[in-house]
Amino acid sequence: MNSNADRPKSKRGGKRAGAGRKPTAANWPAVRADYSAGSLSVREVASLHGITESVLRRRAKAEAWPRTAKHIVPDGVSVRAWIKGWGWAK
Repeated sequence: MNSNADRPKSKRGGKRAGAGRKPTAANWPAVRADYSAGSLSVREVASLHGITESVLRRRAKAEAWPRTAKHIVPDGVSVRAWIKGWGWAK
């Protein structure tokens, strides 16, 4: 028997996104170093440090963190060819 009668009622009538989550104590200097290096995606950096992608993006924007280009186009290769598969996706 699966009844909602036993569950406590929410004051707002529903759950908010992130409700009940405790903030993590991230090592922000390490997060910034990984983010600025550009060798990992934002999603990978966030996952590695146990934070959400949105929290990472918000902090990086608020503190104006630099982001190094992930891939540098080699000499003699057009940008369009590079993006279409000459090394963009690994």
